[in-house]
This record gives sequence, structure tokens and C-alpha cells, in this order.
Amino acid sequence: MTAESILKVYALATPEEIMAGNAWYDDALILADLLSHGADHRPAVTPGMAAGVIAALSPLTPWERNKELAIRAIVDHKASSTLGNSVRAADRILAGEDVLTVLKSDKVRNFYLSILGDRDAVCIDRHAWEVYEGVRYADKDRPTVTKKRYREAADAYREAAISTGESATALQAITWLVWRRIHLTGTQYERFL
Repeated sequence: MTAESILKVYALATPEEIMAGNAWYDDALILADLLSHGADHRPAVTPGMAAGVIAALSPLTPWERNKELAIRAIVDHKASSTLGNSVRAADRILAGEDVLTVLKSDKVRNFYLSILGDRDAVCIDRHAWEVYEGVRYADKDRPTVTKKRYREAADAYREAAISTGESATALQAITWLVWRRIHLTGTQYERFL
């Protein structure tokens, strides 16, 4: 695979999607910062911990729901209402464990790093993978993304980013927005915004 399919999707981006994609992770960092200061936390929650909780609770969760779960977890100092592994990871982060030690999957680790401003980190979720391959998959047909394949996809985003002038992180966010616009409709699309 190459960066070609990523660049094809990027070429379909509207100016609004480019602006939103460039702001996406900055906005997520603002949320993490607000969560770290927004309540009387006992014990204290740092912006990095809040970003870790957001990332931990993200698998298979639309963004609006992800934010709700993170807010509730930080306010209650206990995660709930999602996948068991995600809840356990968020709780470990809230207990003070090192975020990168707790977060195991490449997708979740890179989501966390992207939120913290690492512009070379690339969060390859199922939609970013489809952009990379240029193929829309039914859930039952989606291939397993091994560590090697994850690295190849992330490298393709970094390669494509060079020719667009975007950061790799922004390019992933922009193409994520375009892909959803193209392939999801109506309420299905709206729940991912």
C-alpha cells in the first residue's frame, strides 16, 4: 500500500473539513485540560491523565459518547458504561498509573499521543484503515490490523502528509471526516460528529 488512497480521500475534503480536521486534536486537548481543572478532583487529575482517560474509553465509541464517558469517569473518579477493558484502563489511569504503560493497543496509544500534540502520531481506527486501503468494509469482513500493518498504514499517512502540507495527525482527522461524510448518512453520520 502507498499513500495514494489517503491522498484521494484528502482531495475530496471541503474547506470546512480541512479546518475541522486541523482543529480536532487541539479541541480534544482543550477538553482534557478542562477536565483536569473543571472539578474538585481528589486525587488530582492532570491534563495527561484526562487525555489518557479519553483515549482509554474511545474504542468502538462515537466521539460524543466518548466525551460523556470521560467526563463522568473523571467527575466520579471511576469509569463505567462501556467495554470492560476500557473501563479498567481508565480506572488504572485515574489511580495514577503511567498512561502509556496502561494503554496497550496501537490505536488507543496513538489517539492519546495525538491528543497531547504529537503531530506524527497516527490514530488508525477502522475508518482510518479503510481510507488507507481505499475500501469500505462490512464489520464482519474487516481485516485484523497487526502491529506491522498498523505501522505501514501510519507510515503511509506520514508520507501523504508531506505532500499535503498537513501534519500526519491532521491528515488522519481530515480524511476521517471525509470518509464518514461519504459513507455514513443521516443519523448514522450525525452520531460520529
